[in-house]
Amino acid sequence: MSEETFRLLTSSSGLTGQEGKSLKSISPEEWAKRWPNFPPSEFRCKGLECQDKFFVHVSSDFLDRLQAARNDYGKPMVVDSGGRCSLYNLDLRKRGYKSVDGSAHTMTEDQPCEAADIICRHSSVRDEMVRALLEYFDRMGIANTFLHVDSDTEKPQDVIWVYS
Repeated sequence: MSEETFRLLTSSSGLTGQEGKSLKSISPEEWAKRWPNFPPSEFRCKGLECQDKFFVHVSSDFLDRLQAARNDYGKPMVVDSGGRCSLYNLDLRKRGYKSVDGSAHTMTEDQPCEAADIICRHSSVRDEMVRALLEYFDRMGIANTFLHVDSDTEKPQDVIWVYS
C-alpha cells in the first residue's frame, strides 16, 4: 500500500496538554520531508478492524523527538508498533501483551498517538539506542525485542521500566 492512501493527521499541543492543540492534515510529501526515517505505515493500527482504514494520527511533537533521536543515533530505527485503535489495544491485552488502558499508542480522530515500540533485538545496540532516545524522552520501557518510548505528559515522567 502506498503512503498516498493514508489520511495523515498530526497534532501539536501546548505545555498544558490539550490547550492550544492544533490538528493538521499533512501530505505524504510533507511527512517524508519532516520525518524521513519514520513512514506513516509504521504508525498505522494493525488491528483487524482497521484493515480497510488508512488513518494515521500522530503527535508532531512526538515525531519531532523521535526523528531527532534517530538523527543522533545515526542508524535505522524501525517502529514495530505505533498507533492503535482502542479495540486493537484491548485485543493485545486479551492476548497477554502488556497493553494498558489509556495507552499512549491509542489514536483516534481526537487523540494522537504519542508512543512507539522500536525494534531492538540485540543487547549490542541497546545501550547506544537507549542513550539516544533518553535525550528526547522521559518515559521508556525496555523489553527483550523492543524499546518503548512515549511523550504522554498525563503519565509519570522520568521513568524507565522493564517488561518481564
